[in-house]
Amino acid sequence: MTDKAFPSALSLASFNIPDYEQGLDKPLPHRPTTWLDELPPLILQHKTENLRALDLSFCNVTDNAIEGIVAHAPKIQCLNLTGCGLLTDRGVESLSNLGDHLDVLLLAHVTNVTDNAIVKLARACTNLRSVDLAC
Repeated sequence: MTDKAFPSALSLASFNIPDYEQGLDKPLPHRPTTWLDELPPLILQHKTENLRALDLSFCNVTDNAIEGIVAHAPKIQCLNLTGCGLLTDRGVESLSNLGDHLDVLLLAHVTNVTDNAIVKLARACTNLRSVDLAC
């Protein structure tokens, strides 16, 4: 799974949509390597207020996807981001917007996250019961 599977707060331009789909002339159209590349990014017009647990372990999601998830599912209690190696401090800091709703966060094997992001998260999410930062 990639960022296309999750709603993003950013514009569609960040998903590398080919120029010919944006209305710009291009002599040779982009040819996707797989059918998955042809799928447009997910755009939600509503919030998923009842979503409480989400497991994205070992997915290729970035900080943009995390920001979109937090914006559309503001009451997540358990979030598994184990092995999501593309995440950085920006993604973890956006999880701070979950506030008291976030109880369990699994970030094992996420190497681009620093102590500063974890401290900000712990201060904002006062009901955290478990944070896994293994490896």
